[in-house]
Amino acid sequence: HASPNTFSSEGPLLIAAYGALQDWDGIYLFAYDARHSDAHDTDGDWDSGFFDNFFDMNQHPSKMVNTALAANLFRRADVAPAEQQIRVNFNAERELGILASRGSAWNVANASHLNPSPRLAHTHRLALDTDDAPQGLDEPPAMDNTQPLVSDTGQLTWDLSRTGKGVVLVDTEHSKAVIGFIDGREFTLGGVTIAVGGTEQDWATVALSAQKGSFDQPEAPARLLLATTGLTDNTGMQWTSAARNSVGTRWGRKPSRVEVIPLTLTLPYAAERVSAWTLNATGQRAQSLEVHGADNGSRLELNGATGSLWYEIDVQAP
Repeated sequence: HASPNTFSSEGPLLIAAYGALQDWDGIYLFAYDARHSDAHDTDGDWDSGFFDNFFDMNQHPSKMVNTALAANLFRRADVAPAEQQIRVNFNAERELGILASRGSAWNVANASHLNPSPRLAHTHRLALDTDDAPQGLDEPPAMDNTQPLVSDTGQLTWDLSRTGKGVVLVDTEHSKAVIGFIDGREFTLGGVTIAVGGTEQDWATVALSAQKGSFDQPEAPARLLLATTGLTDNTGMQWTSAARNSVGTRWGRKPSRVEVIPLTLTLPYAAERVSAWTLNATGQRAQSLEVHGADNGSRLELNGATGSLWYEIDVQAP
């Protein structure tokens, strides 16, 4: 998900969600600042106000805001490890044979050489049994083309049923998210409904994280962080083609620009209990938002007049 990929802000959410499903011990995102030196620092600080290379995250506003919610997904185990583990045999002899016959500098010898279906990693934990006498499977099991791909925990859905309009759904007790192409759909995740309006690429990320309380206990107080992201670029950025696959060296200048995501968000809390605000660049409350009543809950209408990357929602006790 390197820049200037116009969908790159989804990266932290996807890797955190599926890393948690795989029960990984840690995730390192390359890179907070890939420059490694002050060679490009022309004004004496690191705050350039725009991103100007493939990998830096610290100047990419929508990647950074989603990293905050991704950390909760992964570090709090909001997404639970898959219930079933599939182990494929990979002892030293097999590893050396793959290395010698098919290995390359950037793909030495790993599970990809066994040609597992990508669907395995979307549904179960996938692991290599590296013991001298492994007890797993000699070959990865076959998977059918059933859509959508639902994790065996039921918390993650990767839906490719609409050609070219894939979407990933996260539905847990403390986190909810819609990541991908909207295609006129409205998404209900437990007691939360997410309806995204028109965006430049018909694509967005909408993620909710319960900093306090949970979505499964709507009668209790809660404090929620909401982040919405879409197309992100720099002022004056110039694409080399209509495909938007390269800007060459014409990264533009500050400030970075972010698309405001029009959103109707329905929550399972009575409107009189809910207060909401836009947040500024440092995460402090800025503009107070109007909260509307809805059937069995409350509704927020977010648009250009309430434009922000992130929002705070406070739910008081009944």
